[in-house]
Amino acid sequence: MKITPAQITETVALPSAEQQPLVHPLDLPEARSDFRRAYVTRALTSPGIALVIAVLLWFLVENWVAPVTTFFSLAIIGYFAASWSEREAWSYIPRKRRDLGRELPFSWQLASSVLLAALLSVGVLLLGVKLGDLRSEIRDYILGSGLAIVAMCLVVLVVGLARPATRRAALFTIPPIVGLATSIAIVYFWVLPGVVESGTVLLGAAVTTVIGALAGVWKLREQRKAAGSA
Repeated sequence: MKITPAQITETVALPSAEQQPLVHPLDLPEARSDFRRAYVTRALTSPGIALVIAVLLWFLVENWVAPVTTFFSLAIIGYFAASWSEREAWSYIPRKRRDLGRELPFSWQLASSVLLAALLSVGVLLLGVKLGDLRSEIRDYILGSGLAIVAMCLVVLVVGLARPATRRAALFTIPPIVGLATSIAIVYFWVLPGVVESGTVLLGAAVTTVIGALAGVWKLREQRKAAGSA
């Protein structure tokens, strides 16, 4: 049986297609709460936030198992919870009318950026204090991983600033990058004792770079898949 447009019941009242062809969840009271929940959940369970919580737990329990478990659990659960809320928000809008390119409110992005920068700085400084108690090989490996993360963030920043479509989003990554780089420099010059072994640092940087590159390729494929199905 063929279904006509008159037989389709919309769960919400969308703006007129003539007046507003593309619609965002923030335009609909019914979808707004789900979209906000997704954004807040993603901001509070990002890898950087999860790292800070894991480091704080590491200080309290004095073992690796609980912090590592907490980090991955928080990041994974947060990712799926945010994705679910975001899908619920977008489900109110037909695919052809979704405003996928809408920029989020400036205050949202600024608050998320500053929060991440502050917590990243605290987390790295605490981690640096803790690294002083570890074997030099482990300490140097983690230090190399941190330097690689900063380098990859700078590359992503430059690429983002070079593209007008992503320039605004790239600007909001500057506070976290500055906070991360500053805290790593403080750890390197004033917190960590002894001589740093450059070979181990390079190994940590190389492994982290490979993992980051693979994650970037996977994310790019997911974005292209999402764009193709939109």
